[in-house]
Amino acid sequence: MDTQRRVWLKQLGAGSAIVVAPGALLSDDSDSTFVQAMRTVVGDTQVKLDSRIELHVPLDAANGAVVPLGVESSVPGTLRIVLLIDSHEHAKVAELDTSSPIMAPRLSTHLQLQHAATITALVETKSGWHRNTARVQTLGVSC
Repeated sequence: MDTQRRVWLKQLGAGSAIVVAPGALLSDDSDSTFVQAMRTVVGDTQVKLDSRIELHVPLDAANGAVVPLGVESSVPGTLRIVLLIDSHEHAKVAELDTSSPIMAPRLSTHLQLQHAATITALVETKSGWHRNTARVQTLGVSC
């Protein structure tokens, strides 16, 4: 493991996520899966784009089998962080309850990607839902 990756993992609190659906097999209805997952999580609520949600992802992932992903929320009163990904068999890939005062509002995990994908981080607060997105390019190559 190189030094830069170790520093990145320490800063994001590696291991602080509960991964719900690992893997990255594409399905024919992946776009509808994403829309359904979004509706399941937020319902018909308006979701505001918010730059206070930082996504830490590589722009280019050479090894699609292990793509590091980190989310940090500076939105006051963050209760929950949910990760969604388009072009994925299971659009909802992780969820973290940060409502406890001892939980930091950040999540870090690894994903498996076979194709380029857009990651959406949703943050729930008492005042509503916030989001930010990032695009990851990958060759889908596994070592």
